[in-house]
Amino acid sequence: MRLSTDVLDPAIRVPSWKVSKLTYCWAYEPLQGTRKDAGAQVIIRRFSFFLARSVLLALRRERPAAVFIMGHMRCGSTFLLHILLTNPEIIACGERNAPYKSPQDFDKLEIFARIGQRVPFRRVRYVVDQINHDHITPNLELLQAERVRCIFLIRDPKETIRSILDLTRTFYEPWTVQRAVDYYCRRLETLSGYATRLGTGGQALSYHDLIYDTPSTLRRLESFLGLNQELREHYNIHGFTGKRGDPSGNIFRGRVVRNQGFRPVDIPAPELERAQQAYESCTRTITRATGTR
Repeated sequence: MRLSTDVLDPAIRVPSWKVSKLTYCWAYEPLQGTRKDAGAQVIIRRFSFFLARSVLLALRRERPAAVFIMGHMRCGSTFLLHILLTNPEIIACGERNAPYKSPQDFDKLEIFARIGQRVPFRRVRYVVDQINHDHITPNLELLQAERVRCIFLIRDPKETIRSILDLTRTFYEPWTVQRAVDYYCRRLETLSGYATRLGTGGQALSYHDLIYDTPSTLRRLESFLGLNQELREHYNIHGFTGKRGDPSGNIFRGRVVRNQGFRPVDIPAPELERAQQAYESCTRTITRATGTR
């Protein structure tokens, strides 16, 4: 399957399950018809959101905190999101790919996740999203809100570039090495800036930590989030798995996959050196800023 698009993270729409047609259509289905029809649908969606939020408040369901996995493409963010969902205190709807411009967007994330996981009234503490692109967080002040927890997740440049190229060849329009390195360096620079602004309110992880030191890393995350139950290495497959986030086959394994093979890729030395410098700089910055050892 190839998607003819210049943007790698298009808003993905998934089929609805009929718990609440009004609310679900507002959450996932694109606007259709004429401009007048679209305007009516916007009104319906806003009313649906207000109704859903009011019902949750009436049932004394406090707003959960948002956990943002702040990473880059092929860093393991989809895998980490699935691991976090092994705890019943946490919900998610996959990679939402919608910008966070106001606190209301946190409520939208919660409602999307409740609908997507079919847990409309469960008491939860956290709702998770994975954020791998700069345009998803245009309002940096929102990341500094008390309601937000940030987990920074980055991966070694050689593995990342190879994985990005493999992904785009398989599922999208192929990227060049230069394009992949440009994206990687730019994204790491953004993550460094976020970590510096947020300070000790975040947690820093590497892909290597997550995959090769999994038990210790999960204990760190449990402590960071103050969870009452342990996170598990084996996870469930959800309706959004493979659709909203990593589309590759490994995510359907339901467990850690430590030996991943990529097709041979020749990364020119200057490009690899540029990516390596960005990785080392970002690692130093987010480790120092978050106080993570």
